[in-house]
Amino acid sequence: MWAPLVFVVVLALFPVQKAFASQTPSYQTRPKSTAVRKGETVTLYCSFHRLRNKPVMWLGPPNFQVIASGRDVDVNKYGRHSIVGDARRGEFNLKIRDVRPGDEGDYRCTVFSVPPAKDARITVIVPPPSLPAITGETMELRAGKGLVLTCRSVGGRPLPRLSWYNGTRKFVIPAADEDEGNAPGEVSLTLLVRFLSKWDNKANLTCRSDQGYPDVVRPQQTSAILNVQYSPTVKAELSSVTVTEGQPANLTCHAEGNPRPVVRWKKLAGGMPQNRLERSSTLYIQHTRRRDAAIYQCRAENGIHPAGVSTVSLQVTFPPTIRPSFEEKVSILFGQKLDFSVQCEADGNPSPKVRWRRKGTPLYFDNPLRFSRVGYGEEGHYQCIASSKGFPDAIRETYINVIGKPDVLGEPTSLAVTRGDSVSLVCEVASDPDPKEITWMWRGSDVDGDQQFPVGSDGNVKVRQESYEGGKSVKSVLTIQNTNSGRTGDYVCKAVNMFGSDQRQFSVEIIEPPTTMLAIVVAAVSVVVVLFVLFAICVARRKGWICDEAISGGRKIIDGINNTKLTD
Repeated sequence: MWAPLVFVVVLALFPVQKAFASQTPSYQTRPKSTAVRKGETVTLYCSFHRLRNKPVMWLGPPNFQVIASGRDVDVNKYGRHSIVGDARRGEFNLKIRDVRPGDEGDYRCTVFSVPPAKDARITVIVPPPSLPAITGETMELRAGKGLVLTCRSVGGRPLPRLSWYNGTRKFVIPAADEDEGNAPGEVSLTLLVRFLSKWDNKANLTCRSDQGYPDVVRPQQTSAILNVQYSPTVKAELSSVTVTEGQPANLTCHAEGNPRPVVRWKKLAGGMPQNRLERSSTLYIQHTRRRDAAIYQCRAENGIHPAGVSTVSLQVTFPPTIRPSFEEKVSILFGQKLDFSVQCEADGNPSPKVRWRRKGTPLYFDNPLRFSRVGYGEEGHYQCIASSKGFPDAIRETYINVIGKPDVLGEPTSLAVTRGDSVSLVCEVASDPDPKEITWMWRGSDVDGDQQFPVGSDGNVKVRQESYEGGKSVKSVLTIQNTNSGRTGDYVCKAVNMFGSDQRQFSVEIIEPPTTMLAIVVAAVSVVVVLFVLFAICVARRKGWICDEAISGGRKIIDGINNTKLTD
């Protein structure tokens, strides 16, 4: 029974409440917390809808005391405070000039019968009077050692937070490393680097002081540049340098270290070139010589061990040259079986290829030049040729001089010569020294013993002698004119000098000309025919005197034919 009654009462009051709410003031702008720098001016904004002459009150520190009611401010206590804004629009903004730390606290803007908005807080920022200070050694540090730097900031409200940066990279420092036991109004932070390297040289370490309100007070910072000393390192620009003899050479090393190192050059084998200039990290050789080719060391020192060391190999190219390792003339005994060689030694860079060539021919031989058996055919001029890429060939010549007994060239020979013709027998002799004599001997089939022919003419036999190939060979020619059967036999050419002799045999056979042989055959056939006819007649007639006389006549004819052959 009560539930329906309550429902009726609520329905009856609803229009009254709605009308009352439409007449109640409400916030148009609520005050917001803000931070302000000491000495500046700050305004807290607050405005309402439908005030209808209701007073707006501002309460503030300490303990929410009344600062203003409406637009009236207690000037005795709050002479720097004022209410600003358009009252007709419900604007009652609190303005405070020359803000001081005592103005910091919570502020409330309210109207009677309206639940108050959230309190707004004013924070007064007092910057530190000076930049943070860095203490600790930053100069002449050593690589491999540690570093301790302390950053300290004094004053400021609120006290700033300190942090360390390496350039733009922030160091993460555990909270335990923050210094404790500082004096009131003072903060500090220590940076510990346990191991410095060469890469830390010229590092920009920055301590930053930040009060947490960058829109009001910008963070302050102090920087220190590290001077880390470290031992030098050095690297050759080129590990190997190649130049042609007589040209300049530049050997360069790049050294790095702190302090700046001094570079000195050293030749690892032998003395330094005389015509050199040392310019900082460069060794300049004005005119290179082949003896300058070596390994050079550049050493960088700055007083911190160890020193930096690098090397450069200098290669000096030069044309091939042939050493005087063989004579201009080499004599060898003819016919000797020996392993004779001539060694050619050459210098050059690049290392030359050495070969032998017989002068005036395209024939090449390996080095050393070797002979297993020496004859007069091997005598002559030979050239050692040393070849290097990029340079003209070097040539040195020697003469192989073969000495010994004569060498009559050619093998025993048989000749057939037509009777009546001439024949020449050529005897070629190679010899050094020249043969003392060259003789011709004839051993005929109808002659007892040997017959010797002198140089010149002897009837129809003529001997002449001549030299050729620069006098190293001799030619002796025996010519038989108008040959006949009496000249058939063996002819021997013999050469003799101080070392011995050699000879060659020519066997000569004299043959009949073809026409004479034909005539003899025809005559012989005719005689046979005649004798046959006569014999037949004798048989037929049985008269011996006729037969005997005929046969005797036939014999005379045959003897006549034979006599004719011998005469020819």
